Amino acid sequence: MATAQQLFMWLSLALYPQAARALVAISDPTFINDCVTMHNKIRSEVHPPANNMFAMTWDEALAKSARAWSRSCIFKHNPNLQKKGIVHPNFYPIGENIYISTGSFNAKNAIKRWNQEVVNYEYSTNTCKPNRVCGHYTQIVWASSYKLGCAVADCPKGIKRAPFKGPGAIFVCNYAPGGNYIGTLPYGSGASCASCRSKCRENLCRDIKRDSITKYPNWNPDFGSASVFSCDQLLLLTSSILIYVLQ
Repeated sequence: MATAQQLFMWLSLALYPQAARALVAISDPTFINDCVTMHNKIRSEVHPPANNMFAMTWDEALAKSARAWSRSCIFKHNPNLQKKGIVHPNFYPIGENIYISTGSFNAKNAIKRWNQEVVNYEYSTNTCKPNRVCGHYTQIVWASSYKLGCAVADCPKGIKRAPFKGPGAIFVCNYAPGGNYIGTLPYGSGASCASCRSKCRENLCRDIKRDSITKYPNWNPDFGSASVFSCDQLLLLTSSILIYVLQ
């Protein structure tokens, strides 16, 4: 009869064939703070100033969805972003930024790289420079996107569709409500917070209800990634097998 350790090892290989794993837990306070603080810093410093820029706060459901998609180790957008109830139980559509790298990973640096696209964006015409990318930047500063959830996964067997070979890390941030609507400016220009119907702090519109943090303990999405089960489900299944072995 197989031992509990052998069964656990078999489960790990079966459920995580790519061995994709989180580099940082989505519940890690430092990771959350880095992601939220860096986004809000960029949002508070836009030029021209924004008259309607909401402050961003963390969203557990978005982070869980970002984690599930990052574990797929595919450098492309989640195809479910426009589908109601698939990426978030309440919001849709969902916005998404993706960053891939080799070597060490730092969330702040990844977000800064997205922000560097500001040089490709012209606010007065609401356009990107020819043959340049600016969609990551405009999603970061999309005024009405006020919920954020990010995750980063290690992909030791490589990232599909990446411009490089070998191991890498994939960082995914999901935004709600999603932005980047064609023909629409990311934010209104004018005196900071001039259009706020709530408090203003550090050039961002704040609202107690809007900024409140909601927990989603039963939200455990899977998008065909290496992880078929959630951590809680895996623990429960492993515990059941352990009980069976001990009997």
